[in-house]
Amino acid sequence: MKKLLMVLAILAMFLPVVSHAQGVCFPSGAKDDDALIYKGKGTLCSLAITTDGTNQCSVIFYDALTATSTAITPVLTCPGPSTSSGPNTCIWGNIDLGAFTGIYADMTKAGGTCSYNVGRRKGH
Repeated sequence: MKKLLMVLAILAMFLPVVSHAQGVCFPSGAKDDDALIYKGKGTLCSLAITTDGTNQCSVIFYDALTATSTAITPVLTCPGPSTSSGPNTCIWGNIDLGAFTGIYADMTKAGGTCSYNVGRRKGH
């Protein structure tokens, strides 16, 4: 019984560390226009842009609630033409950029259809 209580006490000490989702990159869901991704402190951790296979698409991110402040990324562009027939997907992983006000995405389409999905972490 003492051993069981000791094991439970040790597990209880590490539970907050293990359960804290600091390292998890949550997807925003597919977006096809400008959008506020997250309001408040957060970290931009990944991006995937999917084009229609013909037209390019670009996204730029701001530490703001709109596209009126200084960008925190350069313009990230996924070329339209793919090497195979069909959609083209470009992925940026391990971005790890902190934002204090929020994460706002400003999308530019060169015609056609495209979408993006942002990975973000709460706080930082």
